[in-house]
Amino acid sequence: MSQLTVGTVVTGNASLQTQGLKLPSFNSGSRPASPNIGQMIWNSSDAKAQIWNGSEWDDVGGGVPGATNETRGAYLVSDGENGTFWAYPGQNNAVSSPLTGFRYRSLITHGYLVAGYKGSNPWRTVNKTWHATDVTFYCGEQIDRALTYADVTWSDYFGYGHGCVNSFTGSSNHTSSINLHTGMRRMFGTSGSNPGGGTYSPSNYGWEGDDPRGVMGYGTVGGWNMPVSRDRNACATAQKQQHGYNLGGGNSAVGKLHFPSEIMYQSGNSPSGSDHTASCGDEDQTWASFRGSRHTCNQNNDSWSGWSSNAAPDGVCKFLPTKYGHFYAGTGNNVTSPWTKYNGSNGGGIKNGQKVRSYGEENFEMGQDHGYMMGQYDGQQNNHTTKWDYTTDVETNMGPTTRPKGHYGQSSGGCASAATAVTANYAQ
Repeated sequence: MSQLTVGTVVTGNASLQTQGLKLPSFNSGSRPASPNIGQMIWNSSDAKAQIWNGSEWDDVGGGVPGATNETRGAYLVSDGENGTFWAYPGQNNAVSSPLTGFRYRSLITHGYLVAGYKGSNPWRTVNKTWHATDVTFYCGEQIDRALTYADVTWSDYFGYGHGCVNSFTGSSNHTSSINLHTGMRRMFGTSGSNPGGGTYSPSNYGWEGDDPRGVMGYGTVGGWNMPVSRDRNACATAQKQQHGYNLGGGNSAVGKLHFPSEIMYQSGNSPSGSDHTASCGDEDQTWASFRGSRHTCNQNNDSWSGWSSNAAPDGVCKFLPTKYGHFYAGTGNNVTSPWTKYNGSNGGGIKNGQKVRSYGEENFEMGQDHGYMMGQYDGQQNNHTTKWDYTTDVETNMGPTTRPKGHYGQSSGGCASAATAVTANYAQ
C-alpha cells in the first residue's frame, strides 16, 4: 500500500493540515455566487461554518440560536423542521425568526396605571396589571402628590408622573417616580414640607469648569422636575433612544428627561403650547395632538414637523402606542367613539374603527402584543377596562379582575409599561 506524506495540502484559500481542516473564509457579502451542492465555507461575518444546500447557505451543526439582549427573558421553543427560536410568555402569534429589532428590545410583561380622578377628587393611586393573565392589583397610594390631567413617561426601570399637584387641576412642574418592578414610590430628595417627596433624582449632578446648562443647552441640571409648570399636559416615551418628552399643558417648552442619568432639561420648543394635549412615542417618532393642531417630533434629533391627521382634535382622547409599527388614537372630541390606526413611521392612517362605547380621557397602557384601556370618562369617571389586540385591532370588554382598584373612577391618569426580566435587575 502506497502512502504519500505531505505537511500541508493547499487549494485556493483552503488547506488541510495536521492540525485540522481550514475552510475558505468569506464574509456574508462575498460568498461564492455559484457554489456547488455540499460546498463548505467559513462565514467570517457570522463566525460560523456553512454548507450550500442547493438554494441557501445552512449553518453547519444547527444548534441553539445565540442569546442577545433582544432575547432577554425569552424561552427556547422548537418549530419542528423549521428549527428552534426564541419566544416569550404571553406570545399570541407565531414567530419563527429571531427576536430582534424594536419590538423585542424588551418583552413587556406588566404595566402600571398611575392616579387619575373622580369628580373633583384626584388620586395618588398605583395599579399593576399582569398582561399574561389580565389581572390588576392595587399597589396603594404610592405617588407623593396626586396626578390628574397629566401624564407619565417610563424608562426600563422607572415610571415618572409629570405635572403632579394635590388638587383636581392646577399647574405644576412636579414629578413623582415609581419603581417598575415593585410599583412603589421612590423615596429620594425632598420637596418643601414633604421629605422624601421624590422631586429629585438620587444622584447629585455637579460639574467642574463650564456649567452644562450653558454649554449643552440644558435648562435644568439634575432632578426629575419639568423645566416649566403645566396643566393638562401629555408625555411620550422614546424607548430606543431612552428619554421621555413632556409636552403642552399651556407651555411650548419641551421637557426632556434623559433616563440613564435622570437629567431633565428643556429641548427647544414644540410648535404649540396648548393646554389639552395627547401624544405617544413609536420607534423613532413622537406623535402629538395639541388642541387644534397635530405635529410629530423626530426622537433622534428633537426636530418637529407637521402631521396631517384628525387624531384627538381637542387633545382629550388619548393615544395607545404599540411596538408593531402602528398606534391608535381617537379621532373625535371627548366622549366619542371613532378611532384610527396610524403608521408609527409616517403618521399615515391605516384603518378606522369604533370604540366599544363612546368615551374619552382614557388611560392607555402599552403591552407586548396587546394593550389596555384602564378607566375612562363616558359622562362620568369610571374603571371600565378593555383589551386591544394589536394584530386584529379588536377591543374587548374586560371584567372586574382586570379593572383598576382602590378608587371607583380613574380617568385622565397615566400609564407605564415594563419587562420583568429587565426590572428585576434594578428591583430596589
